[in-house]
Amino acid sequence: QNTITFNRTDPGAHGVTVADFDFRMTPGIERGDGFGFALLNTFYYDTTGAVGPDAGDAVFAEEEPIFTGSLGFGFGIYQSVGIPGYPDDIGNPNIRANFSNSISVHFNKNLVLQADATPIIDLASGRWIHARIIVRAGDATPNVSVILTPDGETPVTLIDQASVPGLAPYESRAYFGGRSGGATVDAD
Repeated sequence: QNTITFNRTDPGAHGVTVADFDFRMTPGIERGDGFGFALLNTFYYDTTGAVGPDAGDAVFAEEEPIFTGSLGFGFGIYQSVGIPGYPDDIGNPNIRANFSNSISVHFNKNLVLQADATPIIDLASGRWIHARIIVRAGDATPNVSVILTPDGETPVTLIDQASVPGLAPYESRAYFGGRSGGATVDAD
């Protein structure tokens, strides 16, 4: 379990936030777990200092960032069937049993949606993927978009203006976390 939380960089609540980052997940012995990105609400999580995975309200906050008053995105590559209180990941039986390749959106400790990335890319391919997350908290209908660009390819919108009920502008700071059940994956 590894996390990094950045200090607040831009004071104040913003109606539109754009987050750009690159990542890659490379399976080891098998596919394992995933990583998460969150915009932590500074009202609950302060403007500086470490915020560990135990601060979230989920057992697996590193990969499924479920934080109070905050928006989180999980990049899952393993199926988590049977864990009470957590949604089953989307599986693709055509690739492998218990295979997950999904992005989940969470707001204020609740799952908003989960999208299968399989038609676009295997998130655990070991390739660099550029992610652009656009948050429109100030819109009449608050929404988020997730655009993925696999290395050397064309950008693809996986989540397009998905509604996030109750999302209002808030001051935030970035959180990243990676989790692996043993020697099953490396996340960069």
